[in-house]
Amino acid sequence: MNGKYSPVYSKTEIIVKMFEDSPLGIAEWFSKKFGYELISSNGHDWYCYSVGRNISRAIKNFRKYSEFVETVEKRDVRLEKRQELISELEIMVKDLRDNCDEKSINDFKGELRDISKYLKSFNDTE
Repeated sequence: MNGKYSPVYSKTEIIVKMFEDSPLGIAEWFSKKFGYELISSNGHDWYCYSVGRNISRAIKNFRKYSEFVETVEKRDVRLEKRQELISELEIMVKDLRDNCDEKSINDFKGELRDISKYLKSFNDTE
């Protein structure tokens, strides 16, 4: 994670953010309309689609529906890995903080070393 950040985009996937007041089922409707595979969602307004190799066409297709689509962009897999890292670290630090009174100084130092090793082993260059 050294140096200037540069995204690593999926070659076949996009991320679409719908407006909060978009109709239920609109994500599935887009999938059927364009023949894209709806891969995942956050259960609310962000959706990941597999669109094949023509990402620029897929982005244009979604932008035509600006009444429902807030943003559409290439899927940045490096950013997602970093967001997952942050979530994991938040859990580890919360656990350490919540239990610090019960731990000996050696246990505490050991867990800090484990967190440090976890960070050092993180690789988002793939």
